[in-house]
Amino acid sequence: MALKHKSDQLKPRVAQQFSKASKRYAQAAKIQKEIAEFTRSAMPSNDGFILDIGCASGEHSQTLGKKVLGVDLALGMVQQASKNHAQSAVTESADPPPWINWINADMDHLPLVSESVDQVFSSMALQWSTRPSDCLSEIFRVLKKDGTACLMFPVEGAFWQIKHAYAQSGLNHTLHPLNTEQEWTQAAVHCGFQKVVSSTHRFVDERADFLDLLRTISKVGASASSNQNGNEITPLSKSRLNTLAERYPKTHGGFTLDYHCVLLELVK
Repeated sequence: MALKHKSDQLKPRVAQQFSKASKRYAQAAKIQKEIAEFTRSAMPSNDGFILDIGCASGEHSQTLGKKVLGVDLALGMVQQASKNHAQSAVTESADPPPWINWINADMDHLPLVSESVDQVFSSMALQWSTRPSDCLSEIFRVLKKDGTACLMFPVEGAFWQIKHAYAQSGLNHTLHPLNTEQEWTQAAVHCGFQKVVSSTHRFVDERADFLDLLRTISKVGASASSNQNGNEITPLSKSRLNTLAERYPKTHGGFTLDYHCVLLELVK
């Protein structure tokens, strides 16, 4: 899910997980699509150069503007985004597609010239930063004066149902810890943004089957296959899966998962 003050040594594993999920990401990431569309609707109009951090397979990058650069930690995602865009350029006979490029890069170390970006968009990606100040300082650096950023990401309180099920089962959950909203806003102020506005939003994924819920998380590359030290986690046995399902909070007989997120709107 997310990492808090973690070592960069875990990032290659995160990139590998998402690369493996790249071909099926668009079909599996329904809740992520809903969140991205919400984030997109909050963006102020801008005809300039837009940076999409955590572009995944690129579906939303193509809707952001006329000049967009998609950045993702996972090489497989960047390759899939480029492939998807090339296919849409061939099949669509309407207006020419916007200028888009894709690069495989770390959000904490953006390979961009300072003050070269008009606007930054990011949905469900910044939680993978080593720490809030790292990615936000990079966003501040690459933004032009008066440039804006519209960022959505999960914070502490998200995925509480999974944590509850593990606790009630006497097991240690495998979710990476998330930063708090306050930690993010304080980091934004510290980085020098002249305007920092945060708002909380709750999105809910609902499944009839517990295993389907876990598979959905896995299919978007966000399952916790390693602990905070980067060590592989032993897969759950069938009996433990059944125990977790029994202890999992249910709604009308189904299984819901809360994505407790913060929308951070910034002006440099």
